Order: sequence, then structure tokens, then C-alpha cells
Amino acid sequence: MAKGKVTSRIETGLGLFGLIAIGVTLSIVFKWTPWLDVQEWWENRKVTLSEPATSWAERVGNQPDSAGITDKAVIVFQGDFVEARSRTGGAVLWKKETDWAALAGAPNDATAVAIVSKVDTKGFEALDPQTGKARWTSPEASGAWTFRDAVLAVECPKDGCQVVNRAPADGAVRWKVPVAGAPRALAGANSTLFNVRGLDDTYNDARSAVPRTMPKYVGFPVDRKLQVVDTGSGKRLREDEIPKEARAVLIGNRIVYSSAAAGSGGCRYTIVGKDAASGKEVWRKDGYDLRTAGGAACEPRKDPPGGGVVLIGVRYDGRHVFLSAVDGRELAVAAEGERIEGTDGEYGLVRSVDGKTLKALSLSRGGVAVWTRQVAPKAQVGMTPFAVFVTDAETERIVALEPVTGAVKLDVASGATVLGLSPDGVALSRGRTVGWLGFGAVA
Repeated sequence: MAKGKVTSRIETGLGLFGLIAIGVTLSIVFKWTPWLDVQEWWENRKVTLSEPATSWAERVGNQPDSAGITDKAVIVFQGDFVEARSRTGGAVLWKKETDWAALAGAPNDATAVAIVSKVDTKGFEALDPQTGKARWTSPEASGAWTFRDAVLAVECPKDGCQVVNRAPADGAVRWKVPVAGAPRALAGANSTLFNVRGLDDTYNDARSAVPRTMPKYVGFPVDRKLQVVDTGSGKRLREDEIPKEARAVLIGNRIVYSSAAAGSGGCRYTIVGKDAASGKEVWRKDGYDLRTAGGAACEPRKDPPGGGVVLIGVRYDGRHVFLSAVDGRELAVAAEGERIEGTDGEYGLVRSVDGKTLKALSLSRGGVAVWTRQVAPKAQVGMTPFAVFVTDAETERIVALEPVTGAVKLDVASGATVLGLSPDGVALSRGRTVGWLGFGAVA
């Protein structure tokens, strides 16, 4: 009896093997790949992005990079593809193939536009966020910088390139200024403008998708030179040569150069602050590392971190420090072993030695702590325009805090990525699934 059972099992196994072999043979002959169908089924399952749940969760066409948010639409940027979804229900509003894209204007559909480039050619369209219809176009543009109050389009007709200041809502031209250099250095959406960077990488894409107010001065790169333009008048003020050993940022009304030179005891750091309009040196500090250098030769690799008109550095004694870009003053100094996590120019985030306590300092009041919160040692912390985010991959939790008071704006169980930011909520994503979650959700 036992021998019969074994024989039966062997015959069954051989039968299954035969069926699998036939399936593989048919898939080869007819070029059919069942695993793609299985993968598609798996990815199309309903994904829960958070608990409490998002208002909706929908699958988009490609892997999303970031999302621009207006009062009625979530515009998902997906590399060479843009897809707008309704904030209320997640329904598709419009789709567009593109080479590059960005959001401009204030976060409401009356003044906001989606800047969407034409594929494989010059020019872009400024689309209504809800309908996808073109409000205005820039047929000669090869790139643009998008702000709440302006779109700076790089337009390159046959007689040379110029930066054109246009109103986001209707494209009205405010001023034009010629710029030198190869157009490719100014192509695409929001290329280098000598800005400070955020310390964290977790929220960079979401933060960069939020249009900020256009600064008084902007700097355009030409080889190793920086062309300074007054955005109020549209006048090109001057051109600065950037030393090979330095990184430069335009922050407030200052051009700040951070340089490092290799020495016997390591890198020797120097920071110089110049008036952006005149180029006159206003302040200088030695021994402060703005985290720009790397390698044995101390070569500049990154832009200085900071926010507002505040720089983040490490002092000669190893303590982290907030510096004023205006006059080089120390606005606040972290205790020994503490580390700075970010700043918006008004408040600075500092983390305890053991990583378990996060505190916010008022930089205008000499670094007075205005709130503290316990956090997981490995949690990621990021300062964004609308909230301080604390995300913990181990416990899969996202917390958003009010920067001024530390009050909880969001506290949900989620392993999703913060894809987009707005004054009243966030877009989350996991894989190709995107959803909307308003502030106020607390588990």
C-alpha cells in the first residue's frame, strides 16, 4: 500500500513537471511571459499607504519622482511623464509626455501652472493644473526656473539666449536680460542657481517641487563664472569668477564662497561673504566647515547647506553651528556631540548626542529652545516649507510637526514616501501607488 502511494506521488510530480515544461515551451514559441502578468496582478492590488488611510490611493503610469500640489490637483512628476490627479478623489485629470516639468505659481488653481516641456524640441507649455489646457506658451525656451511669483524662462532664439521673467498665471513678460554661455547649462527645470541645499536627502525631491518666492538676486552659471541678476529690475549687475577650490551660493543679498585647502592637519576652511550687488567683501571667517569639501585634496563637491539666510556648518572645535549669511555671526551653537538637522532660516533643528531628542531653536532669539520631542535614534528628520517631518523606517511611521510650536500635524503608520507637500497635506507614494492625506490625520 505504501509503495502504491509513493508511485502515485511520483506519477503526479512527473505530470506537473510535464505541464510546466509544456508551458515553458509555449511561452518560448509564442513569446508569452506569464511572469509579467503575475507581476502586473501583484502591483495592481489595492495598496494601503497609511493608517489612518489616505483619501484615495491610485496607481500612476510610471515610477513617480515628486508631486506638485495645488488646492484641487496633485500633479505627479514621473521623469518623462506628467499625470494630474484630483485631490478629492484621485481621478485622472490629464496626462502629458514631457522631457521636463515643474509647478509654478501660488498653490491654488487660479494662479498655478504646470510647466511642461515639449518632447524632443524647444519650448514649453504652461498648463492649467485641473484641465491640462495651455494657458500660455514659450516656444523658444530650453529651460525654466519656477517660483510662486514668476517663471524665469531661458529663451534662445537665433540671436542669443535671454532670461525672460513671466507672470505664472498668463505668461505676461515683465523683463528680459541677455545671458552668455551654452544653453545646455541652463536647460531643463530648476537647474543650478547657486542655492543652499537641505541637509537631508529624504525630502529633497518633495521640497524642490514646492515653488518658493523668487529671491531678490539670482545667479546664472557660465563656465566658472556667476552672473548676478537683480530680479526686481531685470538688470545684470555683475559677473563673479568662482575660484576652483570654492563653492558659491547666492543667499539673501550675499554671495557666499566656501573654500578648503589641504594641510598637514587636514582641510583648512575659509568662508567669505560678499555683497551680491557690488561684489565687495562684507565678512570672512576661518575654521568653519560648510560641508562642501571632500577627499584627500579637500576639493569642493557639494553646495553649502542651510535655509532662508542661514548657513549650517561645523566650527573649528567640532561643534555644529548656525551662521548668518548676512554678516557671518553665529546665530546658535549646538552642544558638544549634538548635530544640526536643518533650518528654514527662522528655526533650527538640533538632535541630541544619543539621537533620541529633537529640539527646535529660535535663531532670532539667540538659539532659545522653543520645543523638544522624543524621536527614534534612526528616524530621518527633515525641515520642509510646511512642517518638520520625522519618518522612521523601522516602525514605519510618519510624523509631521508644526515648526513654530512642535504641535503634531500628522501622525500615521506608514512606510510610504513623502512625494509632495502643501500647506494642508501631503502626497504619499509606495511604488507606483500615490495618495493624498490631509494634515490632521492622527493614528
